Amino acid sequence: MIGSCDGTMINTREDRWREVKALRFEHAGGSYAAAYLENAASFVPRLKKAAEQLGGVQAGRCVFVSDCAEWITQGVREQLPLFVHVADYFHACQHVHAAGEVVYGREHPDARKWSGSMSRRLREQGAAKLAVRLRRLALFYTDLKHQRAGLDLCRYLDKHAAKMDYPRFEREEILIHSGLMESFCMQLGLRLKGPGMRWSVRNLSAMATLVSRWAVDPERYLNSSRAA
Repeated sequence: MIGSCDGTMINTREDRWREVKALRFEHAGGSYAAAYLENAASFVPRLKKAAEQLGGVQAGRCVFVSDCAEWITQGVREQLPLFVHVADYFHACQHVHAAGEVVYGREHPDARKWSGSMSRRLREQGAAKLAVRLRRLALFYTDLKHQRAGLDLCRYLDKHAAKMDYPRFEREEILIHSGLMESFCMQLGLRLKGPGMRWSVRNLSAMATLVSRWAVDPERYLNSSRAA
């Protein structure tokens, strides 16, 4: 079973931009997705319920891929302790690229070259080994701002090293990206972020639920709508 969660900002009439939190689980036997306008404390218990609804106990190996936001990391630890929590590789690379832009300058060719090299090392060697290399490199930077960027990236890699053991994950054929979740959030955005759209807070979760059902199984949703 593969699980993930994320959020997308939606414009509301009452409170302007609010985050709709979304989750998605799937395995060979089916998929389930949902989205709600609520805080993390209310949303996080839904992760366990969604996994159970899809038969997570019988699914074999269970993997959860996310951007490792603090509320998600804590939620997975509490609600899905048997899941292997993986940091989305492409999100991790964004942190690498941000550090490269500080050291070399935004849009500088050397920034892209450095970031590309470090991102490949991250995938091939894992976060722990990359952090060791970056600490050595930081000693050669004369600008304190550059040193700080390198060391901040090291702290990020250290914090999530177990979730960024990409060589092991790929050897064991564990997914290292959250493309399905990104696609789901994009579909939420396409339906709920049209030009000039502003949603009533009272109605937003209901509409997000409808979009969720359509996103994971459009044919079944359309058939049920016709039957109704």
